[in-house]
Amino acid sequence: ATLWATTVGIPDAFTGLIVPGRERGTRAQLNFFLEADRDSVDLKRMALKYRAFWKFNRLGLHTARWDIQRFRVLTVTVSEGHRQSLREVAREADDHGIGSPLFLFACEQAIRMDEPESIFAKIWQTPSDDTPVDLFG
Repeated sequence: ATLWATTVGIPDAFTGLIVPGRERGTRAQLNFFLEADRDSVDLKRMALKYRAFWKFNRLGLHTARWDIQRFRVLTVTVSEGHRQSLREVAREADDHGIGSPLFLFACEQAIRMDEPESIFAKIWQTPSDDTPVDLFG
């Protein structure tokens, strides 16, 4: 827990989903760390946090810590402008500086509380591409 807290900080949440009809080991389980961004943390701090998530993933530390094979980091932002800023920051998190699909970003307005399944729609964007994607991609 100490390594996690010092390298990544404390994620706002962690969750996993089992996808019916998929064989175990073939993305049957989707795991997510959630960052609920309220525009209260500066971009420099978020850059460090995204870089730490990327390194944590590359080193496979998530397997030892949570016994999961893969994960993604979902960031829900308060506005389109802030989503763009965070995507730009996250673009630099990987070693190649091109934007890893490890990170997905959505605006809170796209997630409808009266339709919880809206989180599965193509409302997410990666740091490297403006094309909307869903959580299964």
